[in-house]
Amino acid sequence: MSCIFSFDGMCIRRLLPWFLLLITLQGCQSVSLCSESSGETKEQENISKKLKKEIDHIQSQNDRASTSHDPAEELKKEDGEKRFFVLAHERKNYSGIKLVKDMRYRFRIEKFAHGWFDAGIDAHPILGWGNHANTFWRKTIRLFGRLFSSSWDDDLMVLQGVVEGSEKNENGHFSFATNMENVEELAHMEVVTGTFTAPGTGELYVFANDTQLDYFYSNNCGYLILTVDRIP
Repeated sequence: MSCIFSFDGMCIRRLLPWFLLLITLQGCQSVSLCSESSGETKEQENISKKLKKEIDHIQSQNDRASTSHDPAEELKKEDGEKRFFVLAHERKNYSGIKLVKDMRYRFRIEKFAHGWFDAGIDAHPILGWGNHANTFWRKTIRLFGRLFSSSWDDDLMVLQGVVEGSEKNENGHFSFATNMENVEELAHMEVVTGTFTAPGTGELYVFANDTQLDYFYSNNCGYLILTVDRIP
């Protein structure tokens, strides 16, 4: 049987059984801080309860907003900043912001110190897993995860943006990690700022880069606040 497609000379069809095995191993070994675990310490349990309560509150707000979702409004420079919550386990966090192709925008990411977890791995919205991929299994899971993610160029859990409604000949997808400066210092910052150019015209929604299956998003946990404004 011919190969479905290859990656660095490896036939992906032959690697799929190993990928399924890794899914099972990750499910057995990983613990999300958003779920209860009998192996948690008292401190971890308190953090889990507080984080879950905050996320449930944000989720209820987002659910109410989605039932009466108004058309996104174009963000103009005189409008100032627009802030919204981004949940790590949501595949589409809508902003209510309409971007315009080729216009420049400034963003600020904050509050991710409250948690931005991938199956218990403390990740970063710009650096991704970083140096947490420190075992053979984590390195292997990371490789396959990125291979089947929205962006192979970015690490797992790096914040991604999509301009929904872009023309068919436009790629409305972009990464907030593109063109970031002083990357080595980001791990110590509680607030991250940067800029991006809108790749299309339409409403912005964002999400964490992860394997494009609901299973993998379901073990993500945490949230951040994203602020966007138009650069004059």
